[in-house]
Amino acid sequence: MALREGGNWLHWKIWARILIDKAKNYMNKRLITSYRGGILTAVWENGRVIQFEWEQPASESKIGNIYVGIVKKIVPSINAAFVEVESGLNGYYSLEENTHHLFLTPGNHDRVKEGDLLLVQVERDPVKTKLMVLTARINLTGRYTALTCGHPGLAFSSKIKGVGTQAFKDHIRETLNDFPVDEYGLIVRTNAAGVEPERIATEANALLAQMEKLLREAACRTSGSLMMKAVPAWIQGVRDAKDDELEEVVCEEKAQYEELIAFVREVCPDLERRIRLYEDDYSLMKLYRLESALEEALSERVWLKSGGFLVIQPTEALTVIDVNSGKSVGKKTSEETFFHLNLEAAKEIAHQIRLRNLSGIIIVDFIDMDEEEHKLSLMAELKRLLETDPVKTNVIDMTPLGLVEITRKRVRRPLAEQFK
Repeated sequence: MALREGGNWLHWKIWARILIDKAKNYMNKRLITSYRGGILTAVWENGRVIQFEWEQPASESKIGNIYVGIVKKIVPSINAAFVEVESGLNGYYSLEENTHHLFLTPGNHDRVKEGDLLLVQVERDPVKTKLMVLTARINLTGRYTALTCGHPGLAFSSKIKGVGTQAFKDHIRETLNDFPVDEYGLIVRTNAAGVEPERIATEANALLAQMEKLLREAACRTSGSLMMKAVPAWIQGVRDAKDDELEEVVCEEKAQYEELIAFVREVCPDLERRIRLYEDDYSLMKLYRLESALEEALSERVWLKSGGFLVIQPTEALTVIDVNSGKSVGKKTSEETFFHLNLEAAKEIAHQIRLRNLSGIIIVDFIDMDEEEHKLSLMAELKRLLETDPVKTNVIDMTPLGLVEITRKRVRRPLAEQFK
């Protein structure tokens, strides 16, 4: 088939790239490109987008930033302090949760008071009228481990399980025998499963050296000093992805590619071979229909293959998901039809929660069912589906009214808030 030059046909090179990428359509990959003045990451798995992340320089998350803050006010009624980390920018610091304080003000301390200098880290971004949340539990994260101040000891991710887990943990403990776990907390992350203990120990010691340098330098700095800027979210996503969830990282912008390569060479060099620069004229947005997928992820209604649909409505306090039968017509009894429709909805709900980064309290109104066996089966399937979510998600229970309660840890702003 001839391709007309200057016509509407695609250039043969672009067409060849499309064929190659379509052949790779079912690879697990991260697609990174520029979009509306920010950096858009699409997590692609089994032929569809399962997660979006959009980071704008103007509204960049401060989660993970480490500051020298000054205590501006103590509020005994809520057992908290307000700490200024930048000029005019205050954060909420719980005195109940933070029992181990990193004082930088000279002198003995047995309690926090106004004017104290503290080393703090941003734990949560501000949400609507709520201030950012600060913590004294400074956390430095690598690909395989995380090092913390306070709560000393060695711990393992609860997701490290299976045959040989105990032997693996024993080997890690033996390899880290000289690590000061009586002074710092060290968490062996999920990514470490099956990795040589020596590589894990090497990373842990590098984080320890980084932490000790941070504490030394902070003692000489003034209030409002940014001691460490968090790794951008789009790079964190690459670092934190499990090996079996990351076959390829595709960067469309050369600057992003070079920044990512520089990071992985220093922190996780084994990932470099999985990163490539996309250099064709036919954009990633068009090749993977990302703009269309993004519009669907921001829409209120989601259609199911059976003809039913979901209505997803975030509110000030929680997110409500309503399951509707729509055009769905079953050939069997209504009870069986509704049960199978609810199972289909549960699968799509698990997908939408991660895709939209819904967090906090989520209430799902499934279609009413009478049989207790169907209710139990639905709850079991929903729990199984949500266990694969990298963000901690819990299915609480089904209320007498048939409403299912779900909680999901808030890590970053939901997708709808990012684009608002």
